Amino acid sequence: MAPRFLITGSYATLAGNRGAFRREVAAADHRAALDAMAAKVATWKRYAGKLDMSALQIPAAKNWPADRVPVFVECGCCGHLHRPTFTGDCRDDSERFTESDIEDRFGNSWLISGANPSTR
Repeated sequence: MAPRFLITGSYATLAGNRGAFRREVAAADHRAALDAMAAKVATWKRYAGKLDMSALQIPAAKNWPADRVPVFVECGCCGHLHRPTFTGDCRDDSERFTESDIEDRFGNSWLISGANPSTR
C-alpha cells in the first residue's frame, strides 16, 4: 500500500481571490503526491495559477500532535532537505537530510514546507 500524504495549499482564483484546499493523496513519495495534486488543481475551473502546497506524510501508526510535526524544507540549491531555521552552508552534512535520514529519525510523519531556504 502506497504511503498517504495530506496536501494543503492555496491558489489564485479567476476572481482575483485565493482558494484553499486540504486533500489526502496516496503516492510513492512527497514529490509524486505534490505533482498529482498540482495536476488535479490545474483542472479546476476557478484555478488561475500561483499554486503553493505543502505535503505531510500521514503516519501508519503514530499520530503526532499538530504543533510537534517535524518540518523540513526542500533546498533549491543542493536538492536536500533542511530545517526551516537553517541559514548556513548547504555543505554542512549535519544539517543536510534525505527522506530516508528523516524517516530513520522521526518515522514516517513529517512535513515538507513549500519554502525554499536558498531564496530567503
